[in-house]
Amino acid sequence: MNNSRLNTNADTSQMMSQYLLEKAERCFAQWRIRFQSLQNTQQIHNYQVLLQQELIKSIGAFPERTPLNSIITGTIERKGFKVEKILFESQPYFYVSAVLFLPDSKNFRPPYPTVLVPCGHAVNGKAEPRYQKACALLSLNGIAAMIFDPVDQGERLQFLDNDRTAPISCIESHFMAGMGAILLGQNIARTMIWDAMRCLDYLQTRTDINSNKFGVMGNSGGGTLSSYLVCLDERIKAASPSCYITNFDKLLTTIGPQDAEQNLFGQIQKGIMHADYLIIRAPVPILICATTKDFFDINGTWDTFRYVKKLYTLLGHPEHIAIVEDNTKHCYSQRLREASVQWMLRWLCGRDVNISEPAIDILSKEEIMCTSKGQVMQLENAVSIYDLNRKHVKQLALRRQKITREKIRDLAGITKIADLSMPVISVIEQGQPERFVIATEHGICLPASKYIPSKVSAKKALIYLNENGKSCYESKQMIQSYLENGFAVLAIDLRGIGETMQNKQKVPIPFFGPDREDFYLAYLLGKSYIGMRTNDILSCVKLLKNEFTKIHLHAVGSQVGIPALHATACEPDLFEEVIIAKTLKSWSCIIEAGLLECRFTNILHNALTYYDLPDLMTIAGLNLIIQTPIDFTKTDSIFKS
Repeated sequence: MNNSRLNTNADTSQMMSQYLLEKAERCFAQWRIRFQSLQNTQQIHNYQVLLQQELIKSIGAFPERTPLNSIITGTIERKGFKVEKILFESQPYFYVSAVLFLPDSKNFRPPYPTVLVPCGHAVNGKAEPRYQKACALLSLNGIAAMIFDPVDQGERLQFLDNDRTAPISCIESHFMAGMGAILLGQNIARTMIWDAMRCLDYLQTRTDINSNKFGVMGNSGGGTLSSYLVCLDERIKAASPSCYITNFDKLLTTIGPQDAEQNLFGQIQKGIMHADYLIIRAPVPILICATTKDFFDINGTWDTFRYVKKLYTLLGHPEHIAIVEDNTKHCYSQRLREASVQWMLRWLCGRDVNISEPAIDILSKEEIMCTSKGQVMQLENAVSIYDLNRKHVKQLALRRQKITREKIRDLAGITKIADLSMPVISVIEQGQPERFVIATEHGICLPASKYIPSKVSAKKALIYLNENGKSCYESKQMIQSYLENGFAVLAIDLRGIGETMQNKQKVPIPFFGPDREDFYLAYLLGKSYIGMRTNDILSCVKLLKNEFTKIHLHAVGSQVGIPALHATACEPDLFEEVIIAKTLKSWSCIIEAGLLECRFTNILHNALTYYDLPDLMTIAGLNLIIQTPIDFTKTDSIFKS
C-alpha cells in the first residue's frame, strides 16, 4: 500500500478487501492448476471423494436420524394435481412445514418419480407463486414435487413478535442464526440441508413415491440448496440449480459474498468452487439455469459450465451437463421452470418432450398452511434453531477440556511473536504525535500515532486500541491521561478499524457492522479477523520491544478487546499490565441471546468446541483487568448493542 494514502482523500476503507481478494486470486490460480491435472476417471474419483469430505467439514457433521413423527394435516384438490400438507420433525420437536404436489392418478400411475423444490429467499416460503407453479408443472407432467419452508420463511419463523411476524427479514434471520452456528463449527446450511434430506426420508416412507427416482431443482437460495444436495445425497439422480451457479472469481468482484448459508468456512482456501458443486457426483445429470441480468454474474456461470463440461466429457457423458439461460433478471422465470421440468422428465422418466406451462390455479397463503395457527413455533414443545444452538453450546461446555495456547493459535491463526517478521515503519508526519504507518505484512499498513510524554519516569510504553479508532474523543482523553502518567503511547488502528474501516458494503444489512462482507471473504479463505488482528498487536509489541522495556496494553471495545485478550493469553509474558474495557463477556452469551446486534468480526469459527472467552481470561494471568464487560443476555432489547 502506498503510504501517501493516509495523507490524501483516497479511500483507505478497501485495504482489507484488496488484501483478501489478492489471497483469493492465488487460490483460484491453484484451483485451475489442480483442475487441469484431472485427466482420467481415477483421478476424478479421488478428487470427488476429497471434495465431498471437505465440504461436509465446512458445513458441519449432520445430526443423527430421529423419528420424523410425520402427519398429513390436510389435502387440497386442483385440476390435474392434488396437494397434501405435511408436518414432520427433522430433529426432535424441530418442525418442518412442507407440501407434496401429487399427479392425478387418473392420468399417471404411482409410484411417482419425485423432485424436491427448495425455496429461495421468499418471506412466504412455499407459498411463493413461482415455486408453487414449478411444483404444479412437475405434477401435471407425472412427477410428484415436494416443497418445504426453510427456517425463518413461511410457517417456520424462528422468532415471533406478538402479531406472529418476524422482526427482521429472512436473510437477516439466517445471518443471526448463522452467527451461532459459526461459533459451534457449523454453518446454517447444515440445518437447511438436513431438513431437505429428511424430506427425502419422509418420501421414502410412502408407497406412492418411487424412491429410486429423486431429483432436486430450485431457484436462488433454492439453487444453492439444490447444489449442496446433489453433492451430498446419493439419492438425488438429477438436479437443476437456478440463478445461483457462477464462480467465486466473478462473485467476489461483483456483488461480493452472499447469504450466510452460501459461505462455507475455508472453502476457497480448500479449493471448493461453484464448479465443484457440479463435479462431486459427476456424471449425475445437471442442468444449470441462469438469467442474463442476474446479480450472480452470467459470465461466471458460463466459465463454470465450460469447466464442468470438460470433465463430464472425460467421463464419457457430455450430455449429462447442460445450461439454459433466460434474458431476464434474477427470478424463477417460466422459461427456467419449463426447462427444469423438461430435464427432470428426461432423466427421471425417460421422456424427452417439450414443456409448456399452462395457467395454474395456485394455492392461497391460507390454503397452503400446514399448521392451524400459521407458525410451527406455536406447536406444543416446538424448538427453534436458536434453541438447538443453545442446547449444543451447553453440551460442548460439558465436554471441553483445558485449552492450550497451541490450540488457540491453531484455531484463530495466531503466530508466535518470535516467528513474526519485524514490521516496517513509514513516517507520514513528524511532531507530537508522530504519525506513521506500520506494515505488518504485505498489503496491511496500520495507521498509528506515537505520543511522547514531557516527563518520562521509566522506559514504559502503552499500546492503545479503540474499536472506534485512535482519533475518537474517548481515545484522545485516554491518551492524554496516560501521557500525564509518564507513558509513551502508541495508538494504533488495527486492520479494519478507524482509518481502514470498511464503509462501502455492496449489499448493506444492519445489525452486523460495515465489515460483514470482508468478514465472509476472510471466512471463505479460512482466515479469522480475531487472529489477524491479534497478529497485528503482537507485531506492534515486537516493534516496541526494541525501545521500551515495559509494555502495557489498553483496548476498548470488542473489536480490539477480543484480539487483545487472545494476545495476552497466547503471550502473557509480553505485558506488564493489560486493561480490556467494554468487550464481550463470552461467546456463549451470543448464542444464548439469539437475536442481537453483533459484529461478525467478533466471532471465531468452531471456537466453542474448545474454549470460550472466560477460558482465555483464566490463562492470561494476574496482569489482566477486565472492565465493564458486555453480556448480551442482560439487556432488555431484542437487538442488543
